Amino acid sequence: MQTERKPAYGWAALALLATAALCLIPEIRLPAAAGAESERDLMNAIAAFDTFFLRAALLVPLLCVTPALWARCAHRTHPLSLAVLTFSAFAFGFLFARSALTGLYCAGLIAPAGVLLYGMQRMRLSNFKVVFYSSLALLFGLFLRFCVPTLAENGDAFLPMRETVEAYRVVWNAGTAELAALDVNGLIAPILETVSSMLLSWKLDADQYLIQILYYPSAVAALSNGLLSYAFNRKGGADLVPLKPFSEWTAEPTYFFAAAIFSAASYGMMFLNVPFAPALVRIAYTIWMMPMGLVGLCTLKKWTKRRPWIFALICVGCGLMFSVAVQALPLVGTVGFLTDRMRQRNQGGNR
Repeated sequence: MQTERKPAYGWAALALLATAALCLIPEIRLPAAAGAESERDLMNAIAAFDTFFLRAALLVPLLCVTPALWARCAHRTHPLSLAVLTFSAFAFGFLFARSALTGLYCAGLIAPAGVLLYGMQRMRLSNFKVVFYSSLALLFGLFLRFCVPTLAENGDAFLPMRETVEAYRVVWNAGTAELAALDVNGLIAPILETVSSMLLSWKLDADQYLIQILYYPSAVAALSNGLLSYAFNRKGGADLVPLKPFSEWTAEPTYFFAAAIFSAASYGMMFLNVPFAPALVRIAYTIWMMPMGLVGLCTLKKWTKRRPWIFALICVGCGLMFSVAVQALPLVGTVGFLTDRMRQRNQGGNR
């Protein structure tokens, strides 16, 4: 006879602690360093740049675990604990910033992802859907927390990125000025100018880049929360869909064809000179590249099943040549996905 598990309120304490940390992070500020009048802009830029990376270094790891803690808390205590955690996020944001709006923004940062993760697990959706929909919920939360406030105050949702990029551009130009002066043969100057021009483009066209940039931590955090849910569930307590071996991970057909249609429509609008089309193209590429890149790695694992040392070398190569890997892995994933679909269709026709 199977006994009912007692509620484990330790998970609630961990979820509350992670939620409080998430609400506190956006309030961290580094004071601008004092200096001579000629150095003030540079010091302010360095402080702003350091603040950005300090927030990211603290925020992303917390996003990688907090929704899984929310879902685990609901599994091991009661689903109503999600309402308590949502109110707690609002309360922490209000207490830290003395603003009800900030409380709402803090609740919006984490509550959609935490509640959705639990709901999808209870509905027993596939692991791919759980991770993909969670990434969209986290993307929504990041945009709501860091972009909507500046939209309400300044009419520019992309101001945080503009300020951060401008801070880095000031630091870059100041730090490379002496290096450019020593470049007698003119070998380094073109590279420095290219980077400076790229940063200027990121600042002026932040609306085309920000959603794409925010999706990277959202996707990584969604995958992390999905895997942590299984790590937390080693002793049971939640009825999760079985996790397949890594080599058998693949994309959902619905996602694959929807992403293809979205990409084609985005490119079509760009050729028609629709103003927001470039941003859509970047978003479409990122939404295709991240999941299919992982599928590509899984496909390589499947292809090298009898020679695991080859897969180990591939992983090392992907780390050393990351820029090449992010272009090649989605293509491999697409080939692997289509190959599996054709094999499944042929097997179905031969029955």
